[in-house]
Amino acid sequence: MDIPYSALGNILLLFALGTLSLAFYSFRRPLSRFHTYFICLNVGLFLWCLASAMELLSSNPATKISWMQATYLGATNVAVFWFLFVMSFTKYDHYFKPSKVILLLIIPLFVIIMAFTNSQHGLLWPSITPVSDTPGSLLIYDLGPVFFLNVIYSYSLLLLGTFILVRSLQEVDENKRKLIYILILSGLLPLIFSIIFALGLSPIPGLDITPFGLILGVVLLFLGVFRYNLLDIHQIAQKLLLHSSNSGVLIFNTKDELVEVNPAAALLGLKENLLGKTADEVLKEIPSLKSYYYGAAGDDEIFLEKEDLWLHLELREIRDYQDTRVGRLLKFSDISSSKKIEDALKLSEHKSRAILEAIPDMMFIIKRDGTFVDYKTHQDDHLALDPEEIVGSNLSDLGMTPKTLDMALAKIKKSLDEDSKEEFEYELEIADEINYYEARLIKLNEEEVLAIIRDMSEFKEIQKSLLESESLYRTIFDNTGVPTAIFNKEGYFTLINQKMGEFLACSREDLENKRKWMEFAHPQDLPRMMEYHKIRQKDPKKAPNTYETRFIDWEGEVHLSQITVDHIPFLEEYVVSVIDITPLKEAQQKLEESERKYREIFENVQDVFYQADNDGRILDISPSIHRYSGYRREDLIGKKIELLYHKPEDRNKLLDLLKAQGEVSDYEAVLKNKAQEKVYVSINAHLLKNSIGEVIGVEGTLRDISERKRTEKEINYRLELENLLMEISKNFINISPEKADDAIDEALQKIGEFMQVDRSYLFQISESGDALNNTHEWCAPGIEPQIDTQQNVKMDDLKWITDILHEKGQVQIKSVEKLPLQAQNEKEYLQSQDIKSMTAVVLKLHGEIQGMVGFDSVKKEREWSKENIDLLVMLGEIFTNLLEKREAEKTMEKSLHEKEVLLREIHHRVKNNMQIISSLLNLQLNYETEDKTRQVLQESQGRIKSMSMVHEKLYQSTSLSEIKFGSYLQQLVDDLFFSYGVSPLEIKPVMDIEDIYINIDTAIPLGLIVNELVTNSLKYAFPGSKKGEIKISFKQINGEFELKVSDNGVGLGNVDVEHTKTLGMKLVRSLSDQLDAKWELDRKKGTSFTFHFKEMKYMDRR
Repeated sequence: MDIPYSALGNILLLFALGTLSLAFYSFRRPLSRFHTYFICLNVGLFLWCLASAMELLSSNPATKISWMQATYLGATNVAVFWFLFVMSFTKYDHYFKPSKVILLLIIPLFVIIMAFTNSQHGLLWPSITPVSDTPGSLLIYDLGPVFFLNVIYSYSLLLLGTFILVRSLQEVDENKRKLIYILILSGLLPLIFSIIFALGLSPIPGLDITPFGLILGVVLLFLGVFRYNLLDIHQIAQKLLLHSSNSGVLIFNTKDELVEVNPAAALLGLKENLLGKTADEVLKEIPSLKSYYYGAAGDDEIFLEKEDLWLHLELREIRDYQDTRVGRLLKFSDISSSKKIEDALKLSEHKSRAILEAIPDMMFIIKRDGTFVDYKTHQDDHLALDPEEIVGSNLSDLGMTPKTLDMALAKIKKSLDEDSKEEFEYELEIADEINYYEARLIKLNEEEVLAIIRDMSEFKEIQKSLLESESLYRTIFDNTGVPTAIFNKEGYFTLINQKMGEFLACSREDLENKRKWMEFAHPQDLPRMMEYHKIRQKDPKKAPNTYETRFIDWEGEVHLSQITVDHIPFLEEYVVSVIDITPLKEAQQKLEESERKYREIFENVQDVFYQADNDGRILDISPSIHRYSGYRREDLIGKKIELLYHKPEDRNKLLDLLKAQGEVSDYEAVLKNKAQEKVYVSINAHLLKNSIGEVIGVEGTLRDISERKRTEKEINYRLELENLLMEISKNFINISPEKADDAIDEALQKIGEFMQVDRSYLFQISESGDALNNTHEWCAPGIEPQIDTQQNVKMDDLKWITDILHEKGQVQIKSVEKLPLQAQNEKEYLQSQDIKSMTAVVLKLHGEIQGMVGFDSVKKEREWSKENIDLLVMLGEIFTNLLEKREAEKTMEKSLHEKEVLLREIHHRVKNNMQIISSLLNLQLNYETEDKTRQVLQESQGRIKSMSMVHEKLYQSTSLSEIKFGSYLQQLVDDLFFSYGVSPLEIKPVMDIEDIYINIDTAIPLGLIVNELVTNSLKYAFPGSKKGEIKISFKQINGEFELKVSDNGVGLGNVDVEHTKTLGMKLVRSLSDQLDAKWELDRKKGTSFTFHFKEMKYMDRR
């Protein structure tokens, strides 16, 4: 046996005993799941360290293998119980009920079984290799799949537990934070040592150093238990207390960060998702609670109106064992129920007290012997005794007569003995005045009654006064101006006044106690009056006092009357007064007729009349408002008039105008109907004022102008549409081909924005005629362009749409989603572009389809109106015209090109023919010996060559009608110098020419003139090899051309140019006339010809 191995084994054995002592220490403390997991963790550590120690201390290979198997009894379970211990230490232990704990142990149990049966399958370690042949040497175990299953499972639990611990760091105080660090390290150290072993990095080959990581973990657990009270029960108790409390509890650390919240705090919406946030953030939605937290201490009560809660609050400082403040605890309890009971009791007490105070009677509690026990009186009550002397005194102290005292005591005795309510009246002399009282006795118990005493003195006085004033009232009764009578329950008149006799046309003697009122009632009204009379006899309050009826007097005249009937108290008689309202009714009928006419006008007038007070409440409004708004008149009266405004603030603008002007006319406003739709109205209104000029409201009329507004809108729409189409059409007039595409894009944008569509586009048919290409497109902001994907769209793939376009010239699709089955291809094609609705019209030219123009709606489905289609058709016509113009331009370009080729060919052939003539003249020149003939031929050859050069220039030019005359002159002069064999050193050509374009009709005669004049200078101006200069100037001045040909030779002498017979000068004159040129001859220094002319205009030579 190697000593190092045995030393390592002894160390492990020592720490195995240490873990066992920790388990025993925990077992002796109050047990909870927290402690149970800690015990299981230490038992697992003990088994792992013990088995690992025995493996190192054993020398027999078979024994080593057995101890290796035994290590799995602890190694598989340590990570599980460490994880459960961490869960119970933090706030997540409620997730792991016993059933879930069993699930966590399934894999460890499986690995243990596989360890003890490894010889049969080899899945844990397939083979074993000794480190050396030395007895007791280490065994190296190959690692099988089950080993890695156990490693992955254990690592996962250790890492998950570590993650939870790290998250908990910000939620706990400093003391508990140290315990969390210990637990994190106790889990990570074995994990790190295990990873080193699994990667083959162990310092001792073959030695599993994981148990030594466990040793460090055990040391940390010892530190946690004995230094930082890891197993103290108060931490568990505190958590249980918090979570079981009915009161909401919030615990904040010294930074005012929430570190604990119990379930009861959910009453105010405060939950664990707020952990780690500051008190400001946690309590921001509950201002009163926040104010209490920052500014109060001790106990308090607050009411949360929004939650309808009464809360009792407590705010306490949290201190550790060294009396250092580590946080604050905010506790709140729902005391709403007790508050409501308390308020109810107060209300009940208040009501009872109010009822007692409201009863005007005096109350006394009196014993059987007449002694007063308690009382309740009022300040104005007439009392025989002072209030402070009442309690304890006796009835005999009140000054009653002996007879009255005996009666009172007898009534008290009877009420007590017979449990009856007794009543009696008595009188007392108080302050030299006789006072009358009424007493009612109610039994309270066997010895006490409640005496309710009412002072009747005032009533007695009134009764006396009534008797004294009866004669006065009789006088008044007789002389009142209103017919009045008294009748008994049978209906007989018992008393009438003079006016009643006049009303009934009958004397008092004939009526009183002889006639009933029923004899004078109209037969049609009598049943109703008799019904009222019967009701009045049973309950006077239920019968109507005042009503209208008809009487027939003794002479038979009918009187429409208003009568008032009242029961006379304490008698079975009734008083009736009558007002003849016949004249009033006639006036009322006239008024009702007027009112009916007014109401008829009011209810049927088209305009709406309204009145509103200063608060904007509708006082009256005509029924016609129903047509405007859908509201009935009765629905609006009393409501705010802003209810009818589309924008309530618009009424303020109207009020401002009314205040400034007093009234408004034709003021336009936007109201809304019951369906919240806009209604446009014209308002005529003025301020309402009372008799002293104070503004009390607004009165006015409303007229519906919605139809006018719709018409205006439609007219404006059509005007805008016409202007838009005119603008688009104008843009396409005389447009150059290179600007056509931009114009189409601009037209699509303007039309698209005007129609408020999502996409507008133009498709043109392909050259093959079987496909469409999207050539132009405009998209609204936020809409994806599709032009790149819409090229070479086969018409056969969209046969349903193509057939409709062929047949009808247009297609409208309100809902792509609802396309018929036969349009399935079109549906898929359109939906691929997110199109909800579309419409298009065909472009035709000479009866053939050239393309289509259309609109897409992408955001929502849209119904296409006739105006939409008409606009699209007009746009299609504009584009069709453009296509037709393009086709015409192409045809014209082709024709022009063909003509240009033809003209070039003509000019080329003319030049060739002239060169042939020049060559023929040259041949003839070679055969002629006579100088004069040769000279004529040579001059003719020069003239032909000058014309030939014009055609050559035209053939070479980009224009077939104009040549650059400057370059032509240069070439012509050079050719003349060459033809006559004159060296530029002898006769110097001086050219001052502008390279100006002139047409062929001007160029040919002008070239011949230059040819004649230069030829003449070369031949005659410099005889005998004389040197000199020939100057040729060609310029454009003020719209005219100037040609100047001069030389400094011998000059023309006295030759009459106008009448010369030489061919050259005749040609010059003739050609000048042809050009309509003005010419001058200067003979001073040689010869100088100057010509002024304008460019010849083309003349039709047909």
